[in-house]
Parts: sequence; C-alpha cells; structure tokens
Amino acid sequence: MPNQGQTTMRFMWLPKPIRKHVNNLLEQEMPRGRGSAVYRTLPAHLDKAEVNGKRHLVFVCYYAYPSTIKKSVALRRTGRYHTTLIACCIRQDLDITSWFDDAYEVEHYKELFNVLNNAAPTVITACIQPSLLGAIVLEVCPDANVVVDIMDSGYFMRKDPNHIDSCLERAVLQRANTLVHKMPSPAIKELRAAWDVDTPDVLAHCLPMTELFQDTVPPPAPPYRIVYAGGIMPYHAAVRDGHEHMIMDPIIRETADQNILLTFLANLNARDMFWEDQQRYFDHQKTFSHFAFRPGVPFYQLPSVISNFHYGLLYDQTRISSWRTKAYAYNMSTKIFSYFEAGLPLLVYSEFEYICEIVNRHGLGVVYSLDKLDEIPALLAKADYERLRANVKKYRNANNLETLIPTLEKLYGLPA
Repeated sequence: MPNQGQTTMRFMWLPKPIRKHVNNLLEQEMPRGRGSAVYRTLPAHLDKAEVNGKRHLVFVCYYAYPSTIKKSVALRRTGRYHTTLIACCIRQDLDITSWFDDAYEVEHYKELFNVLNNAAPTVITACIQPSLLGAIVLEVCPDANVVVDIMDSGYFMRKDPNHIDSCLERAVLQRANTLVHKMPSPAIKELRAAWDVDTPDVLAHCLPMTELFQDTVPPPAPPYRIVYAGGIMPYHAAVRDGHEHMIMDPIIRETADQNILLTFLANLNARDMFWEDQQRYFDHQKTFSHFAFRPGVPFYQLPSVISNFHYGLLYDQTRISSWRTKAYAYNMSTKIFSYFEAGLPLLVYSEFEYICEIVNRHGLGVVYSLDKLDEIPALLAKADYERLRANVKKYRNANNLETLIPTLEKLYGLPA
C-alpha cells in the first residue's frame, strides 16, 4: 500500500490562510462510518494515458455518487474509455466494478498524494464537495487535465462569502481546466461574476439509464403513495451543522391526516450507517401510522423498489434553513432522475425553481407550496395522472443517459 509518510504537502498556489486550512484538514480524522476499506488493490494503469487503446479517465470523489457512476457508464459504452474510480468510501453493494474498469479506496486523504503521485491519465475528475479533494488533485497533478465536478457549490449554500471552505472552493474552481456541473445558466454566470472564475464549464445531468426503466402502478385513488428517496440527515446533526432544511418533521406531520402514505428511503452512502442516530424518524413511525422510514438501496435497484409508488417527493424545510435561498432555486436534485427511471411523476415545491421550470415545461409532476402542505391532497386529486405518467416516459426516453455521451466526449477531449 502507498506509504503515507512520503507525502509532502505544499499548496504554494493557495493563499497562506487557505493553505493552513488545507493542511489542517489533511491531519483530521476522516468522517466515521467508512468501516474497513475493501477495494485496496492499486489500479495497474494510473500512469497510463491510454489503456488497451482506450483513453484513461480517473474519477476522484468521496462517495461513489450515482452521477459519477453514470458518467463512467456512458463513456465506457462507447468502447473508447477506460475508467478508474478512486474514492474514500465505496459500499460493496454498489457492485462498483460493474461501472468502472478499476476502483481503489483510500484510507486517508493524505494517501491520495501517493496514489496519484505518478498518475498520468488523459483526464482526472475531482468531485467536490469536499473541495479538499480538488485541491489534492491539483497539487499532486499540476500538469494534468483536471475537471472539477461541482456536486454542490458553497457559494450558493453559505451566507458568509468569506467562509474558509468557500475560499478554498473558489481557488480550486479558478485553477481547474474545466468545470462540470448541474446548475442552470443564471447560476453559473452568477458564480463566475462573484468569484472571478473564467474556467470553461459543461452542464451534465445525472440522466436516466434505460435499462433501469420501470412502469408505475395504475392511476391512483387515495391513499396516495409518496416516496422520498435520498439523503436524510439525523435530526441532531441537521441542527448542529446548519442543515436545518433537512429536518423532515413538517411534511411527516402535515400528511398524517391527509390520506397519504409517506415513505422515506434513506441513502446508504457510508459503509457503516449509524441508524441509532435516526431514532427520531424511527419513532415517528409509532406516532404516525401513515409514515415509514426505511434504509435505501443502491441507485440501480431503486427504480424497481419505488415503482409501486405514485409520486417521488422533493422537500426541504427552507423556512428555517441556514443556506442561501438560491441554493434551492438553482439546485438540480439528482434523485429526480431515479424517480423518472421508476416512471414516477414528481411532487415538488415551488421554490425549487430550476426543477419546477422543467416540470412545468414538460408536464412531469405536481408543484406544491411549502406554506400550504395541507393543499397537497387536493392538488393530487386534480392532477391528470395518466398524462403525467405518459409525459415522464416521453421525457426520459428523449433525455436518457445515451443522449449525454456527445457532451461527455466533448468534456473529456474527444469530439463526438
């Protein structure tokens, strides 16, 4: 295994306060829940720009996000790319070697230095957050073609524009060769102007995979079955860490007497999930008979699991959120594409402006108000569900993962 003692951390391209912050982060313990690393055989081709005549792409991220996996899937289907994943936590049930040619799991952030020390692929993609991963890739591979994948931008989340993590993100975005993101045009323009970023950018969504497509149940009558499949922060952590938007109590309480069956499928990112931290939501099942809290499943199993629901829910408690409101207006939640894979229309709140624009343009769901949760049953009763289902099928057929390949090939340097 790589010798962590060989690591030299300089980051001289960063201003001194950010450099100090980065080095402090490197000395901290990584988040709990990773368990024992499993994928510990070093990839054999990290020093190669081509492998068996294929362009070699390396993806560096914390978790193996569906959006990262789908980029690899799309590119490998062309027969022109060899993909390697280097991540900090890879769950075995993701079946990761089905989606990447090679995969490796680092035990510490500092290990990335040595793993990437001789790396010379065609392109290295660093997925942020955390921005630390982008900083490491840019430091160790200064001559590489580095694409930074913006999963979520601190610029839109944090109200303090001078937060040290935001300053690090800005430096990483400025230094990258290309940015790939899921933001609408007004968002990327605002970020560029505010942070003086002129790095070229590419929009690439986590589009549906045709082999995962399912059909939903027949048109519903009450009780409506609604599913929320995604990240659910433990209540105490949401309060502690400024993620109050992820306190889910209001939607659970408000739907209790509305003849709606609500199910949460909590994302399983870490290998060891600490379900005792979620006791609040498990207890809600005893109080609210309509509510169920369940562990989630890997992204490729999710469509078949949720296809018997009527709607896929998007919800945030923005009224008490510490985030900037534009974080919601500009966000593209990747879970909507899993909902579409299952054939589900969306139930989405009006402040999710970017998603609502797509929903309204293509007739993909029902838009509700966070201030009028009691009106949801009436909105569902009024909806033409058959038309919504038909529109979802039409949309996912026209916007499936294969349609993203020309964009990705342009991003990774090979004309379509």
